Formats: sequence, structure tokens, C-alpha cells
Amino acid sequence: MNRGNQGNRMPDESGRGADSEWWELRLRPRPGGSEMAAERLLALCPSGLVEEPDELTVYFPAADLARRAAVKVKANGDVALRPLAESSWGKWRSSFRTVAVSERLQVVPVYEAGAGPGTGAAITVLIEPGLAFGTGEHPTTLACLRYLERVVRPGHCVLDVGTGSGILAVAAALLGASEVVAIDLDPMACRAARTNLDLNPGAVGRVDVTEADAVLWLNRADAPQARVVTANLTSALLTLLAPGLARATAPGGWLIASGISWEERPGVEDALFRSGFGISGRTLEAGWATILAVRKGG
Repeated sequence: MNRGNQGNRMPDESGRGADSEWWELRLRPRPGGSEMAAERLLALCPSGLVEEPDELTVYFPAADLARRAAVKVKANGDVALRPLAESSWGKWRSSFRTVAVSERLQVVPVYEAGAGPGTGAAITVLIEPGLAFGTGEHPTTLACLRYLERVVRPGHCVLDVGTGSGILAVAAALLGASEVVAIDLDPMACRAARTNLDLNPGAVGRVDVTEADAVLWLNRADAPQARVVTANLTSALLTLLAPGLARATAPGGWLIASGISWEERPGVEDALFRSGFGISGRTLEAGWATILAVRKGG
């Protein structure tokens, strides 16, 4: 899984070159310590991580940053460092293919646009893979997209917390939302989201990408309420942000929460319930849960 503090990025082509050499840090957590190790890595690299069943990966734009992080997390498991070669980057980027979200919605990497018949879906989200987390391939992103398709209606206001690549924000606009606010703590994720927004003219003018800390943004006295809120984060962040997410969701509105391990799901659902949400649905795929919650009072 890819997940982030409020977004996740892979190094983009503008980040490589003489002034920047990207390094990969892989951590194999000790038994039972995956969640703690993930939170430790996110504290060191807030732009996010790639999470597999038994391995965590983060990327740093310089060797010294990667080495300092390796020292700090070595107590959490076995650590491996390596420079990210340009050939590895190209192979990683080109591995993404068109994702059929549903009969109506598909996600297409920009280098496949117009290259074939596609899936026949009426709505296409174009993405430049690798700029930030969110290509539609991971089950958490896919589940969020499917829930968005289910609940977004023309004229809705949508808030995307931790937008990453902007895939959910762009999809919401293409599904008919009249206003989408996409926030992320990471400036490179915001840049990626704006790049992907420009690839989708149908969403331009309806999506506002803002660099912001979710905790501070959700606690603003003047923060507007949205009909639909998406938050593909971590179990710990969702638990922390639950009261703010409730304030940001209009009564009767929807929250789509993901990035949750199945084991952590009861705790997240309890935090949401105590904050004024009712659980309307949930999905489970590859050990990861996505929750559809409704704000009470509508």
C-alpha cells in the first residue's frame, strides 16, 4: 500500500539530476511492529511510504537524509538502502496500466492515453504515475474511487484530505462535483496534484489544491463543510482527525476513509462513531479496509 501523512510521492523527473539523487529506504519490520514502524517512517518522511505485507519503503532526495533515517529506524527492523537508478525509475513508472474502476470510470496513465481502445468507460481520469501516491491500482485508492462514484452528485462540494496525486479530487470533479478542495501537507504532492489536474480539462476550475496541515485546516473556525469528504491516510491519522473530519462533513454527508488495516478498523470506526458518524459500509481487500460513513444529523 502507498500511504502518507497527507500524501505520498515517488521521485519525479524534475527531482532527478545533478542536484538531487533519490535514495530508497526499505524496512522489514520486526514481528508485530509494522504499524509502529510505519508511523516512525512517516514522521521522518511525511510525504509518505509504500507499504507491502512485510516491507515498508520510503524515498529521500539525498543520501544523507536517507542514512540519518536509517539510523533512527534500525531498532524497528532490518533496513536496506540503495540509490534509485534512472533505469529503476523508468521501469517503475512504465509498470502502471489503465485501471477499470467500473463500467463508467477508468484511470489511465498519460502515456497510454489514445494508445488503445481503453475500457470503454465514459469518464477517464488521466494520471502521470510517479508524481505522488494515487494511480488507482492500489485497493485503497480503488475502493475510494468506487465509493466516490456511488455518492458524488452534480453540484456537490467535496473535500479531499491528503490528496497525493489528486486522483480522488479530479475524479470527484469529473463525476460532477462543482467544487473540490484538495489539501496536502507535502508541497511536492500539491505540485503533482496540479500537474494531474491540468491533464484533465474537465476538472480544471473546479478543484482547488492547497498546501495545508490537515489538523490545522480542519480546526479552522471558518472551515467550510463538504457534502463528501475523502481521507485515504493511516489508521492513526484517521483516529486523530475524526473530530475534524466530522466538522468538515455536512450533516447527512459522506466520509470515505481508507488506508486502514483490518486489525485497526474497529478503533477507527469507534473514533468516527464518537465524532458523530454512522458506518454505512465497508470493504476489505488485501487486508485493507475502506469505510463509508455518514454524518449524523442530516
